[in-house]
Amino acid sequence: MKKYLTVAAVACACAASAQLLERLSETKGRKSALPGGELKISADYMSGNRATGEILATGNVHAVAAPYRFSSERVQRTIDGVYSFGKEAHLTTCSNHVDHLHWELGGDFTFIQDKALVVKDAWLKYQDVPVLWVPVWYYPMNTDYGLRVMPGYRSRWGGFILTKYVYDLVNDGKPDSYSLGASTYADYRTKNGFGLGQSFRWGLKELGNGKLSLYNAWDRDYDRYTRHSRNHHRNYQNWGSDVDRQRYRIMLDHGAELTERDDLHVHATYFSDSYMNRDFFDREHRHESIPANEAWYEHHELSWAAGGSVSGPVNDFYGGTARLPEGWLSVEPQPLWDLPVNYESQTRAGYLNHDYARYASSDPMFRYVPYLGMDGRGADYQAFRMDTAHRVTIPFKLWDTLSLVPRAGYRGTYWSDSGSRESAYLNASGNQVFRNIGEVGIQASARATGWWDDKVRHTFEPYLDYSYQQVDLTSDGKYRYYAFDNYDRSVDWLDQFGFEGRGLPYNWHGIRPGIRNAIQQLDDAGVLRTVLDWDIYAAVPFETMSVYRDGPFKGYPMSDEDGNYNHHGRRQVVPGTRIRWNPTRDISLLTRAEYDCQNSKASYADIVFRHRLSDKFDYNVSYIGRDQRLWNYLPSAYDRWNYEYANILQLGFTHEVCDWFAWSPYIRYDCRRNETDEVGAWFDLLSDCLGYRIQVAHETSYRRIDGSKEEADNRVSFFIYLRALGPSSMLDFARF
Repeated sequence: MKKYLTVAAVACACAASAQLLERLSETKGRKSALPGGELKISADYMSGNRATGEILATGNVHAVAAPYRFSSERVQRTIDGVYSFGKEAHLTTCSNHVDHLHWELGGDFTFIQDKALVVKDAWLKYQDVPVLWVPVWYYPMNTDYGLRVMPGYRSRWGGFILTKYVYDLVNDGKPDSYSLGASTYADYRTKNGFGLGQSFRWGLKELGNGKLSLYNAWDRDYDRYTRHSRNHHRNYQNWGSDVDRQRYRIMLDHGAELTERDDLHVHATYFSDSYMNRDFFDREHRHESIPANEAWYEHHELSWAAGGSVSGPVNDFYGGTARLPEGWLSVEPQPLWDLPVNYESQTRAGYLNHDYARYASSDPMFRYVPYLGMDGRGADYQAFRMDTAHRVTIPFKLWDTLSLVPRAGYRGTYWSDSGSRESAYLNASGNQVFRNIGEVGIQASARATGWWDDKVRHTFEPYLDYSYQQVDLTSDGKYRYYAFDNYDRSVDWLDQFGFEGRGLPYNWHGIRPGIRNAIQQLDDAGVLRTVLDWDIYAAVPFETMSVYRDGPFKGYPMSDEDGNYNHHGRRQVVPGTRIRWNPTRDISLLTRAEYDCQNSKASYADIVFRHRLSDKFDYNVSYIGRDQRLWNYLPSAYDRWNYEYANILQLGFTHEVCDWFAWSPYIRYDCRRNETDEVGAWFDLLSDCLGYRIQVAHETSYRRIDGSKEEADNRVSFFIYLRALGPSSMLDFARF
């Protein structure tokens, strides 16, 4: 009969804890199990010493801690927590019988508790056939550690091989201690040459966690950005900065919950050129084409919160608004003294700098983004701004069914400088501007609730919001106040109608009717789960406004006191909807859409649908559509710069066909151009212990508005992973 010993494992196959050994003495013919038995040792003969934690097991020894399996003829644990498995030990993650293993590692195994596994004279074998010999192999006992290798081909890079080694420096991964870990990258691309990277991650206990990443590429193909600049085949200079041979990226991130009420976060990225992310970290570039650089601190109390931030572009080839710095104070809705009145407010103040992106092109039309004037100065302005908004509400009910919330509010904004209206693009006037906004309104809503079959509850809530808002400017039409963000004026369509809990900075007189529907279902535990949350609404103005009919300001309001809800000077009803649908835990639909009645088109639509048909198959559909004017401080003389166009449909699914094969294709389609934008897939070939993943993608060529063309990009890559752990340990390469 076999003898068994189970001891607590720490992070991997062999990490045993002597403190958990209880009543363990020399055993024969019986089984001994201990709490938390992540490692199970079986042998023909075992003995142990409770006082010292020493263990000796001999004869047909097997040690198992899923997914790792060890086998040898002898294992010994010393008082220092060092396990010796002997020279004929084997390690595998294969699930087959020991006589039918595919892959295994053989050699002289020594395990140092809580630290690492050391193998001397190591042989990697495939079905008992040696395929690779390593004199010494050191493996930190954490599944996140180790070497990753991904070879492949890409049109921009040629053939490539990417490598990453993840390792522990000091207590890495331990949340309650000061820790430091690192990753080293070494890459080679046949077209670009070598690239090296280094990242450090740290834990400072209550002071938070952070990461510093450095990457440097000696790009021998860097001059492609200039050698094609004159033939309009690849006119890169119109769309980015100058590029040198040495290219780099520095990224810092640190976050800390200093107390239960205090949060601190720092995130910053610095690039050598505007193409660095696109060329070497394409996925990250798609998620965040303009990096967010910000250091912020927040303090929260039950009734108020305050904070401050320093933010903005750190490279001059990115445009945007910098806060240098800006602070804010928010007072949550709360009773005012002993009156049946609630009070709330939001105040922010800081020095703001809005700047344009400087590109390498000598063509004035493309040299600056946004293109506002021959020298780009239409997007370059600075001022101190203070904005404060206050509101009182008096909520009450009529007949226990109708909820009424009358409100009155005031908002004031101050700019230390402004722009002169005598300039077509920008000329700082040196004059301060005040804006005063008064608002009165009321929201009425009713709610009805009913049950279906005692398991489904339907809530029906019609509502109507009426608002009258008047704006007064001290500029008397002589100066134009600066637009740093949507606190100043609308930036795009989504800022038009004030649905984000704040009023618009324009004259407004109208109503916003809507209907909310909610369907909830009782689950097996008796907890209500929301199945459908559906809101249908509309913005209905009662007044018109005046707009410029021609010239550089065509379509813009003639007065800064007027809103941008219509660029033809007529009243326009704007309907919209929001939907969140989860009929089961395997189905989800998220939707937001708004319709432009004047031009008979969907101005904004964002739809995401996911459905898991079975444990083996799930699919997803997503769509993003935008066809709207961008309302900035000033329009461009070239009207095509003043609009945002997007009409992208993406489809994909994941299918585990059988135990040894799975795949996941996708397609991204540009509905506006009626052409495929990108198509790709990954394929997994699975043995009982290893997974082989092949990733392929094709991005079609396209032509820019200046006539230059971007060539098609083809990508193929390959990596191997332990099936028991899944491909997640390799997915860091998704950054490429």
